[in-house]
Amino acid sequence: MSYNIVDNEYSLSIRVRSDGFSFFVYDNSKKLISSENKPIQDIADINQVEQIIKQLTISSINNVDLIIESDLYTLIPIKLFDIEKQFELLKLQHPDITKEDEVFHTVYNVYNCVLLFAFNTQIIQSFRNKFPSLSVLHSFHSYLEKVQLNYQDKIILILRPSKFDILIFKSNKIHLANSFSYQTEEDIIYYILRMFQLFSLDYENTVLDIKKHYGLILSPESMLKDYIKNISISNL
Repeated sequence: MSYNIVDNEYSLSIRVRSDGFSFFVYDNSKKLISSENKPIQDIADINQVEQIIKQLTISSINNVDLIIESDLYTLIPIKLFDIEKQFELLKLQHPDITKEDEVFHTVYNVYNCVLLFAFNTQIIQSFRNKFPSLSVLHSFHSYLEKVQLNYQDKIILILRPSKFDILIFKSNKIHLANSFSYQTEEDIIYYILRMFQLFSLDYENTVLDIKKHYGLILSPESMLKDYIKNISISNL
């Protein structure tokens, strides 16, 4: 990926997934001007990651966001958050976290909560070496920012290979953020319908917003549309 960008109002967004990277360049009006996917066999292989980073010759970028798709995350109330103890707080939910993972946090005052998440420190540092002013965000961040402007009840379903994420918003509050493993479309359909029951969501008025990894061949909406009136679908 090579661009000769001299206007520092351009921005770069890098999405890190288990199967590789996606790069998006935006102009100062937030219009997407270019994108590229870079698959990788093992996201934990730092040599492969650094080879991809070396191919980036973009310069004079105003800001760079590294968007992490990490299963090591949790939401906690603001009153329980202590930045000095964020590693320990995340470890309570994810005992498998190690000192090789760097912990980050984002505060969402409108929901009175803090999103804690972690990712491999070596990979993060490799991107920092290339982009010193790098901002690191969880992949949920854009959804948490956008939904707070909309008072409609919503489920965001993020479909990934072998896993999916569910974010549930009701009465302008976030009620759930969790990841689940699946083997078939029926597993996904079961979980979604179960969430409607558990959180007493209205089938007529609640929006189901489905986000699919690019190239993922899954269509749970074909059956869910028999129950849920408002379904939107987009690719990641």
